[in-house]
Amino acid sequence: MSLERQKIVHSPETQQRRYEIYREKLGLTDDVLKKVQSICDVGSGANDFAASLRQEYPDIFVLGIEPKEDSYELLDDHSIDHEARNIGIPDEAPKFDLVVSLDAVPKYFEVRGAGVASDRFDHSMSEQAPKDLEERLEAMVGAFSEMLRLTKKGGKVVVYPMRTKKDRLFTGQELLASPGSVILSDVALAKLKLENPNLQFKFFVDKEASAEQSALDKTPVVMSRLEITNRRS
Repeated sequence: MSLERQKIVHSPETQQRRYEIYREKLGLTDDVLKKVQSICDVGSGANDFAASLRQEYPDIFVLGIEPKEDSYELLDDHSIDHEARNIGIPDEAPKFDLVVSLDAVPKYFEVRGAGVASDRFDHSMSEQAPKDLEERLEAMVGAFSEMLRLTKKGGKVVVYPMRTKKDRLFTGQELLASPGSVILSDVALAKLKLENPNLQFKFFVDKEASAEQSALDKTPVVMSRLEITNRRS
């Protein structure tokens, strides 16, 4: 018999603060929100963002989804696996203008395993990369692909934070020529672009977070909001 997970309910003050953080970190300004009709929040936690957004923008349909440890049941009767590679929304369902994730995808993949040092690909995109890294790479690409599946043509996937070595995509040649200097997310994004040439990537660097993370990692990294526009035909 599965155990029911206790529902987390935040105070109005905490809910409002979380909502403000979502909007700040994901670039969800009034100008942006006035142009969208639907948003899917992957890794929505206590659903603070959705609850507050519905109050301020009642015309926007917002769906929050969060995995449940035993059965992966989610808010609004939708489901997702713990790595976001199988979101239980059928292909024929209406698509979203925005699919967002704050402190969930891709952060989940970066904290798995042995820690920050294990993110480095000493031999990028080669068979010499540790098996754990290869599995995490496929999982991260799969999660982004699944989020993109839920977007409308011209829609966007927006995530924060995205931890990379540069504020742009690496090319395949750069990856292969940069042993030890690229990390998991660099390779994942390059692979995602290679498999989906119609995607447009845009990085919005958070300088303060970049400085803090670089100090923790003891190597320069870039922390960004990443927007991926789905330009499929």
